[in-house]
Amino acid sequence: AYVMYTSGSTGKPKGVGITHDALARHTRVARDFFRLDAGERMLQFSTFNFDGFVEQLYPALTCGASVVLRGADLWDSEELYRRILRHRITVADFTTAYWFQVVQDWAGRGHTDYGSLRQVNVGGEAMPPESLAAWREAGLSHVRLLNTYGPTEAAVTAMIHDCAGHVSGRLPKPTQMPIGAALPGRAIYLLDADMNPVPVGAAGELCIGGELLARGYHG
Repeated sequence: AYVMYTSGSTGKPKGVGITHDALARHTRVARDFFRLDAGERMLQFSTFNFDGFVEQLYPALTCGASVVLRGADLWDSEELYRRILRHRITVADFTTAYWFQVVQDWAGRGHTDYGSLRQVNVGGEAMPPESLAAWREAGLSHVRLLNTYGPTEAAVTAMIHDCAGHVSGRLPKPTQMPIGAALPGRAIYLLDADMNPVPVGAAGELCIGGELLARGYHG
């Protein structure tokens, strides 16, 4: 279906080949965790050379939802706020660094009305635990917040964590934000240097298996 280049942890670009089957199946999975239907308005924020683009376009189109295109300009926090209200955006998906900066700005300016916004997904790097306080201070506690994780090789998002318990205070503030549980079509393993499962509570390397992995690297 597509080849998308990523450097991962090596710094050397590699072309990740995603099959049509993996794309189609992940589209259905994403439609579920976004809770999309035909009445939704999804923000298309990512550029097409970033795998987040896949999640922000196909799930909405396959259920008849609207897609709001960002365009070439990267919006600052105030422009994003105005667009959320103007375009009645219901679901948005951001990189962690951008999202954290925006939420800090909104918390400082005391915004309270977010229109139709009901869910935000954040991913791409580790979510700072202190961001939860900013989320509350910005008046966003009613908006569902998902911390997501997934390399390009796993057909975009592979794991999600609903932050509601941390936002409400029902769960204690973590020292590191969890990345949650595996989505359908993926299997998660924590392994030692010999590829054996580590005991519960022990550190290990996160390995991903399952039917939705990429076919391989181009060439």
